[in-house]
Amino acid sequence: QIKCYSVLAVLKEEFNAQPSDVEVAEGEVAVINCDPPLGHPEPNVIWKKDGVPISNTDHHYTKLTGKLIIEPAEKSHSGSYVCVARNIMGERHSRAARLSVLAKPVLVLKPENVSVRTGESAHFYCQAKGDPTPTLVWSRERGPLPNGRYLINPDQTLQLHYVTEQDAGRYTCTAANHVGVVTATAQLLVEEAPSTEQKDLHRELSALRVLLENVTIIASGSNMSLVQWKLQSYPAQPHYLDGFEVLYRSLVPANSDWAAKKVSLPSFQAQVGPLKRGYKYEFKVRPYGSNLYGRESNTRHLRVPERVPGAPPQAVSIMVNHEQNNSIHLSWDPPPHDSHNGVIQGYQVITSEAALQRFIHKHH
Repeated sequence: QIKCYSVLAVLKEEFNAQPSDVEVAEGEVAVINCDPPLGHPEPNVIWKKDGVPISNTDHHYTKLTGKLIIEPAEKSHSGSYVCVARNIMGERHSRAARLSVLAKPVLVLKPENVSVRTGESAHFYCQAKGDPTPTLVWSRERGPLPNGRYLINPDQTLQLHYVTEQDAGRYTCTAANHVGVVTATAQLLVEEAPSTEQKDLHRELSALRVLLENVTIIASGSNMSLVQWKLQSYPAQPHYLDGFEVLYRSLVPANSDWAAKKVSLPSFQAQVGPLKRGYKYEFKVRPYGSNLYGRESNTRHLRVPERVPGAPPQAVSIMVNHEQNNSIHLSWDPPPHDSHNGVIQGYQVITSEAALQRFIHKHH
């Protein structure tokens, strides 16, 4: 008697575990997990990156049951990975998992030790790169940075003004993103002012009081500001005064570091800009002479007027889904950044019934 058995080939639809998105830093090990569907015969698993099967000869990739190992991970390995299970019944594709290979911060410019005399200004330089772009923060070994006497420029330079002996010490630049942190430290040495004349100059400059009177837009529709100030209680201009420095920064919708513009005597006003339309700015002024700075003025605020955007949205795309009652999917990118002319709050979509019907009929 002969018994016959039939063995059915099968490959289930659902993956037991789908691969997930992964983020790693350059040089680290990336692991993408995948638990393929059950099947008979047992399915063979291959991996595709950006739609292309991964070569078995690439030494960066190691394929183990249920996982793909990339070691060491490089920027070029970033992409979309799909796990494919195959047997004689066909093949099943997993969801696409995104591998992002990021770069830890690296300091491309490190601060160096600085030596200045009391009352002078000190500058520390620091620049970093990384992916995502790292944030850069300055700190001081002993307490906070000197309130009202420091400035962090858009290029991340730290300026200390009207330096005192108490400012001496270690200053640290820290660059960080969510894959790493790097720091560098430099020393500030403060020497005593060489003469009583210098000390007298400090005292006289610090005694000056600057009143910031007006901050206005120079003309209707412009994004240039006119800043005007005066000295209080000084009928004649002091001989030790060289000019003024206008400090300004944006407050809304985003905070920025203080930027500076120097103005030489005899001027008591300055044009500052171009400023970002739709932004609110803060201004203040301080006197300077012989590389020394006096007290800062009161502050004033200015909101820069907006204008109509100078360009339409880009890459407008319209798709018709005939299987879903001719529903239409509309997408676009914002106008070029330099044409925003303000803070874009939203978009208005205008439709014409007749034009809509012609478009649907044309793409049927």
